Amino acid sequence: MAEQTPEWGATLERTTDGAGGRLMTTRAFEGERGVIVRVAGEISGQSRDELAGLLVAAVERWPLLVVDLTGVNYLGVAGLGAIVFADRHARERGHGVRVVASSAATMALLSRVPRSLGLAVFRSMIDALTVSVR
Repeated sequence: MAEQTPEWGATLERTTDGAGGRLMTTRAFEGERGVIVRVAGEISGQSRDELAGLLVAAVERWPLLVVDLTGVNYLGVAGLGAIVFADRHARERGHGVRVVASSAATMALLSRVPRSLGLAVFRSMIDALTVSVR
């Protein structure tokens, strides 16, 4: 059964060319309560700063940021650092970040984030948008 995402208006699409032709594409969709940033391709050290800047800008504007990593085929430690940085930035403002991932490799790396940091990770967009997080 295909997942459905509530109606969100597309606001931004960027493609970053990393080393060796690795690409990261981001698309942001704004809603009433927050923004979904869908990331596809590879998140490495070359794309880390751009991703961090985009995510921080989103948490400054919106109370809820959902980072959709289901289209990511490579997530490096530097890319994970950008997500954790944005999450910490959001918490300082009383905002929230939720991460959606489905691939085994991405989930394995996300599972290495210490529980004490409280990064909210979900396997589906529906759960990320509907489950209450404290």
